[in-house]
Amino acid sequence: MNQLYRHPEEYDPEHLGDCEDVEFYVSLVQKLQPRKVLELGCGTGRITLPLAEQGARLGFEVIGLDNQAEMLERAADRQLQARLEVRERLHLIRADMRAWRAESTFDPIVIPCWSISHLLTLQDQLAVWNQCRRNLRPGGRFLVEITMPNMAIFADSFRVPPRAVVEIDVDRQDESTKVRFVRRKTSRYLSHEQCAQMRFL
Repeated sequence: MNQLYRHPEEYDPEHLGDCEDVEFYVSLVQKLQPRKVLELGCGTGRITLPLAEQGARLGFEVIGLDNQAEMLERAADRQLQARLEVRERLHLIRADMRAWRAESTFDPIVIPCWSISHLLTLQDQLAVWNQCRRNLRPGGRFLVEITMPNMAIFADSFRVPPRAVVEIDVDRQDESTKVRFVRRKTSRYLSHEQCAQMRFL
Protein backbone atom coordinates (compact mmCIF):
# COMPACT_ATOMS: atom_id res chain seq x y z
CA MET A 1 0.00 0.00 0.00
CA ASN A 2 1.27 3.43 -0.87
CA GLN A 3 2.92 5.29 2.03
CA LEU A 4 0.87 8.34 1.02
CA TYR A 5 -2.15 6.81 2.74
CA ARG A 6 -0.34 6.96 6.07
CA HIS A 7 -0.14 10.74 5.71
CA PRO A 8 -3.64 12.11 5.06
CA GLU A 9 -2.35 15.67 5.41
CA GLU A 10 -0.42 15.01 2.19
CA TYR A 11 -3.18 12.97 0.57
CA ASP A 12 -5.92 15.60 0.87
CA PRO A 13 -4.15 18.27 -1.24
CA GLU A 14 -4.10 15.77 -4.11
CA HIS A 15 -7.86 16.28 -4.47
CA LEU A 16 -8.08 20.03 -3.99
CA GLY A 17 -10.80 21.32 -6.27
CA ASP A 18 -12.03 17.86 -7.24
CA CYS A 19 -15.80 17.92 -7.24
CA GLU A 20 -17.02 16.06 -10.34
CA ASP A 21 -16.82 12.64 -8.72
CA VAL A 22 -18.46 13.93 -5.52
CA GLU A 23 -21.29 15.43 -7.58
CA PHE A 24 -21.69 12.14 -9.46
CA TYR A 25 -22.06 10.03 -6.31
CA VAL A 26 -24.39 12.56 -4.69
CA SER A 27 -26.60 12.58 -7.78
CA LEU A 28 -26.52 8.77 -7.80
CA VAL A 29 -27.93 8.46 -4.28
CA GLN A 30 -30.50 11.15 -5.03
CA LYS A 31 -31.68 9.02 -7.94
CA LEU A 32 -31.56 5.63 -6.19
CA GLN A 33 -33.09 6.73 -2.86
CA PRO A 34 -31.25 3.90 -1.05
CA ARG A 35 -31.65 2.61 2.49
CA LYS A 36 -27.92 2.01 3.03
CA VAL A 37 -24.83 3.03 1.07
CA LEU A 38 -21.42 1.36 1.37
CA GLU A 39 -18.25 3.15 0.25
CA LEU A 40 -15.17 0.94 0.10
CA GLY A 41 -11.81 2.68 0.38
CA CYS A 42 -13.44 5.77 1.88
CA GLY A 43 -10.11 7.35 2.88
CA THR A 44 -10.42 10.74 4.56
CA GLY A 45 -14.14 11.01 3.82
CA ARG A 46 -13.97 13.38 0.84
CA ILE A 47 -16.89 11.58 -0.82
CA THR A 48 -18.26 9.91 2.31
CA LEU A 49 -19.26 13.12 4.08
CA PRO A 50 -21.26 14.54 1.15
CA LEU A 51 -23.02 11.17 0.91
CA ALA A 52 -23.84 11.37 4.61
CA GLU A 53 -25.18 14.91 4.06
CA GLN A 54 -27.60 13.42 1.55
CA GLY A 55 -28.32 10.60 3.97
CA ALA A 56 -29.40 13.15 6.58
CA ARG A 57 -31.65 14.82 4.01
CA LEU A 58 -33.12 11.71 2.37
CA GLY A 59 -33.06 9.29 5.32
CA PHE A 60 -30.41 6.70 4.51
CA GLU A 61 -27.32 5.37 6.30
CA VAL A 62 -23.75 5.54 4.99
CA ILE A 63 -20.95 3.13 5.88
CA GLY A 64 -17.38 4.20 5.03
CA LEU A 65 -14.87 1.37 5.11
CA ASP A 66 -11.08 1.62 4.88
CA ASN A 67 -8.14 -0.43 6.15
CA GLN A 68 -5.85 2.54 6.83
CA ALA A 69 -6.17 3.87 10.38
CA GLU A 70 -4.65 7.28 9.60
CA MET A 71 -7.13 7.93 6.81
CA LEU A 72 -10.08 6.93 8.97
CA GLU A 73 -8.88 9.23 11.75
CA ARG A 74 -9.04 12.16 9.33
CA ALA A 75 -12.51 11.05 8.21
CA ALA A 76 -13.61 10.83 11.85
CA ASP A 77 -12.35 14.40 12.42
CA ARG A 78 -14.49 15.56 9.50
CA GLN A 79 -17.44 13.64 10.88
CA LEU A 80 -17.12 15.41 14.22
CA GLN A 81 -17.26 18.78 12.47
CA ALA A 82 -20.49 17.89 10.66
CA ARG A 83 -24.03 18.56 11.82
CA LEU A 84 -25.53 16.09 14.30
CA GLU A 85 -27.95 14.74 11.68
CA VAL A 86 -24.99 13.96 9.40
CA ARG A 87 -22.88 12.41 12.16
CA GLU A 88 -25.75 10.08 13.06
CA ARG A 89 -26.06 8.84 9.47
CA LEU A 90 -22.37 7.99 9.04
CA HIS A 91 -20.49 4.97 10.41
CA LEU A 92 -16.77 4.52 9.78
CA ILE A 93 -15.30 1.03 9.92
CA ARG A 94 -11.70 -0.13 9.74
CA ALA A 95 -11.70 -3.39 7.83
CA ASP A 96 -10.41 -5.18 4.75
CA MET A 97 -12.76 -4.89 1.76
CA ARG A 98 -11.71 -8.38 0.68
CA ALA A 99 -13.24 -9.97 3.77
CA TRP A 100 -15.73 -7.61 5.48
CA ARG A 101 -19.26 -8.98 5.67
CA ALA A 102 -22.17 -6.74 6.60
CA GLU A 103 -25.12 -7.71 8.78
CA SER A 104 -27.54 -6.27 6.20
CA THR A 105 -27.26 -5.48 2.51
CA PHE A 106 -26.59 -2.24 0.65
CA ASP A 107 -27.65 -0.38 -2.46
CA PRO A 108 -25.35 0.93 -3.81
CA ILE A 109 -21.82 -0.24 -3.05
CA VAL A 110 -19.22 2.11 -4.51
CA ILE A 111 -15.43 2.00 -4.86
CA PRO A 112 -14.40 5.52 -5.95
CA CYS A 113 -11.00 7.04 -6.81
CA TRP A 114 -9.66 3.85 -8.40
CA SER A 115 -9.02 2.36 -4.96
CA ILE A 116 -9.57 -1.08 -6.49
CA SER A 117 -6.28 -0.70 -8.38
CA HIS A 118 -4.37 -1.24 -5.12
CA LEU A 119 -5.46 -4.89 -5.21
CA LEU A 120 -2.75 -6.31 -7.41
CA THR A 121 -3.72 -9.97 -7.70
CA LEU A 122 -6.68 -11.53 -9.42
CA GLN A 123 -7.35 -13.50 -6.22
CA ASP A 124 -7.70 -10.27 -4.19
CA GLN A 125 -9.90 -8.64 -6.82
CA LEU A 126 -12.19 -11.66 -6.97
CA ALA A 127 -12.39 -11.68 -3.17
CA VAL A 128 -13.71 -8.09 -3.26
CA TRP A 129 -16.17 -8.93 -6.04
CA ASN A 130 -17.49 -11.91 -4.06
CA GLN A 131 -17.85 -9.93 -0.82
CA CYS A 132 -19.62 -7.12 -2.65
CA ARG A 133 -22.04 -9.62 -4.14
CA ARG A 134 -22.81 -10.92 -0.64
CA ASN A 135 -23.19 -7.38 0.74
CA LEU A 136 -25.34 -6.10 -2.13
CA ARG A 137 -29.10 -6.35 -2.03
CA PRO A 138 -30.78 -8.19 -4.95
CA GLY A 139 -31.02 -5.75 -7.84
CA GLY A 140 -28.57 -3.34 -6.19
CA ARG A 141 -25.83 -1.36 -7.92
CA PHE A 142 -22.09 -1.96 -7.62
CA LEU A 143 -19.96 0.87 -9.03
CA VAL A 144 -16.19 0.72 -9.44
CA GLU A 145 -14.26 3.77 -10.62
CA ILE A 146 -11.02 3.09 -12.47
CA THR A 147 -8.68 5.33 -14.44
CA MET A 148 -7.47 4.52 -17.93
CA PRO A 149 -3.71 4.01 -18.09
CA ASN A 150 -1.48 6.21 -20.21
CA MET A 151 -0.33 3.63 -22.75
CA ALA A 152 2.31 5.95 -24.21
CA ILE A 153 4.00 6.11 -20.79
CA PHE A 154 3.73 2.34 -20.41
CA ALA A 155 5.40 1.87 -23.80
CA ASP A 156 8.64 3.27 -22.37
CA SER A 157 8.75 0.22 -20.11
CA PHE A 158 9.49 -1.92 -23.17
CA ARG A 159 12.60 0.00 -24.19
CA VAL A 160 15.97 -1.64 -23.75
CA PRO A 161 16.98 -0.81 -21.14
CA PRO A 162 13.52 -0.01 -19.71
CA ARG A 163 12.92 3.53 -18.50
CA ALA A 164 10.31 5.24 -16.37
CA VAL A 165 9.33 8.72 -17.46
CA VAL A 166 8.88 11.31 -14.69
CA GLU A 167 5.75 13.43 -15.13
CA ILE A 168 4.00 16.05 -13.02
CA ASP A 169 0.97 14.26 -11.68
CA VAL A 170 -0.58 16.97 -9.45
CA ASP A 171 0.09 20.70 -9.17
CA ARG A 172 -2.46 22.46 -6.95
CA GLN A 173 -2.55 25.28 -4.46
CA ASP A 174 -4.84 25.68 -1.48
CA GLU A 175 -6.07 29.25 -1.83
CA SER A 176 -6.95 29.51 1.86
CA THR A 177 -3.46 28.56 3.10
CA LYS A 178 -1.42 29.35 -0.05
CA VAL A 179 0.21 25.92 0.31
CA ARG A 180 1.19 24.47 -3.06
CA PHE A 181 1.17 20.72 -3.58
CA VAL A 182 3.30 19.37 -6.45
CA ARG A 183 3.61 15.65 -7.01
CA ARG A 184 5.56 13.82 -9.68
CA LYS A 185 5.22 10.19 -10.60
CA THR A 186 6.92 7.51 -12.61
CA SER A 187 4.98 4.70 -14.27
CA ARG A 188 6.22 1.38 -15.57
CA TYR A 189 4.27 -1.54 -16.91
CA LEU A 190 5.49 -4.86 -15.51
CA SER A 191 4.40 -7.24 -18.24
CA HIS A 192 5.42 -10.37 -16.32
CA GLU A 193 3.07 -9.32 -13.48
CA GLN A 194 0.46 -7.61 -15.72
CA CYS A 195 0.34 -4.58 -13.46
CA ALA A 196 1.59 -1.02 -13.33
CA GLN A 197 4.29 0.11 -10.94
CA MET A 198 3.85 3.76 -9.95
CA ARG A 199 6.14 5.76 -7.72
CA PHE A 200 5.12 9.16 -6.35
CA LEU A 201 7.66 11.88 -5.61
